[in-house]
Amino acid sequence: MGLTEPFSTLATLPEVVGNVIAPRLFGPSMFASLMRCPLKVIHGLSEEEMLPPSPLAILGDVIHEVMNEALADRPSHTRSTTEHVDDLFERKIRLEEERLLENPRTKRLVPLRTAVGKTEYWNRRARLRTWANALSGNGRPPTSSSKGPSALSGHEAEPVDTTRIPLGAEQTIRVSSLRLSGRPDLIEIEEDGTYHVTDFKTGDILDRAGQPKEDYALQVRLYALILQEINESARVRLWLEGGTRVEVPWDEGHSEVTMEQVLSIREKLPVGRTLSAAELAKAGSHCGSCRIRHRCRRYRDEAPTWWVGKASDHAVAPFDIWGDVQEVVAEGEETVEVMLHDAAGRPTRVSGIDAEGVRPSDRAWFFGLQPTQVLPHHGVFVHPQNFHAKRPYRAWRDAVRFYGFVERRPAE
Repeated sequence: MGLTEPFSTLATLPEVVGNVIAPRLFGPSMFASLMRCPLKVIHGLSEEEMLPPSPLAILGDVIHEVMNEALADRPSHTRSTTEHVDDLFERKIRLEEERLLENPRTKRLVPLRTAVGKTEYWNRRARLRTWANALSGNGRPPTSSSKGPSALSGHEAEPVDTTRIPLGAEQTIRVSSLRLSGRPDLIEIEEDGTYHVTDFKTGDILDRAGQPKEDYALQVRLYALILQEINESARVRLWLEGGTRVEVPWDEGHSEVTMEQVLSIREKLPVGRTLSAAELAKAGSHCGSCRIRHRCRRYRDEAPTWWVGKASDHAVAPFDIWGDVQEVVAEGEETVEVMLHDAAGRPTRVSGIDAEGVRPSDRAWFFGLQPTQVLPHHGVFVHPQNFHAKRPYRAWRDAVRFYGFVERRPAE
């Protein structure tokens, strides 16, 4: 499997993203990220140009598919819902892992349960089973049939606005006046005409205060805004569903705040306008989940200033490092250890990588590493100075999302 194979030879460091073009439409599912850092969402890079995907996000997508399919299949199978969901999950995981193995950039993510971490993997699966048990009890509000007219798929050359609220699973809704287009997981309607919009989540739905997480709440409120733009008299209730089912408040006040957020993004990103990536980028804790941070000028410039900081409750920066190569030491036939003078001026060690051809005159860039030291240390988080890609001992984890680059410089 991928975890036991050597990590690939370093690629040539790509250029930073220069300019981007503001899109015509925005998706509610990415709107919170768009507000934090527009470049993270509208960069325009292809899948192959980005860093490897998060295994947790892949697992979430699989569980999401299982939930949608199980909901649609309820009348068509005779087994218990939990058994049906278990079978769906195993089949979709197997298919997803086969797909990941076909790509050298993602084969290290197989098996997913190891890449995610066994505890988190089984926690997510336990939530799915809890959801399946609740579905068997049919704890939903009574609704009419969810079969109804579907919206357009959104893949047409010139997609048109949705003029009638569709019912059912993953129906596209689009309103160009809002510049919003999305696919709610489920739209149902009660006998009294109230629309119920449900979005399925695979992680925790509530924050530490016991309230719906703000990013998730914003997503379904944007769906409500679209529905009420299609039909201004529509009554809407919003739900997040995972291990539990939680209602997201929606009233005139929430509508006004959500509309203000939409107007702010529309003003910042005029449709079709060419914009500077450097001006759009906003650095912060969200950079850790960004798959284009290696192509972001702001992140490259600001991250080294974080490396010398300390924190009491979180990592001070993503586990990335770059700097001038001081020494390359062979560890065996497959991997080497690279000593860097990093961009923060510190001596740094990166082991377990395939860095064939890297010279002391080069500058190396490593993203998605694992620390080879215990954090926090005496209750304090610092940015490590010892990292690895392939784990040196069983006690450590492989860096399954590792990707490395080299910036060639003339030898002295």
